Amino acid sequence: MFHSAFVHANLSWTLGPFKYLLATPVFHRWHHTSLAEGGNTNFAGTFPLWDILFGTYRMPKKELPDHYGVEVS
Repeated sequence: MFHSAFVHANLSWTLGPFKYLLATPVFHRWHHTSLAEGGNTNFAGTFPLWDILFGTYRMPKKELPDHYGVEVS
């Protein structure tokens, strides 16, 4: 429960080099963006290593998503 609350917190924490070992709020934000911005990425709930292995990891340096939500066509 703690980790779920942590990744959904409004924090800009990346945990430095540990960002590859444990999902962070910034990592999870990219999952909730539009598809064009990167919403089809960062599926791992806890361990980003899975996204790294499957090519779905996205966490640009010093950049945060412009908006969040679900696209409606």
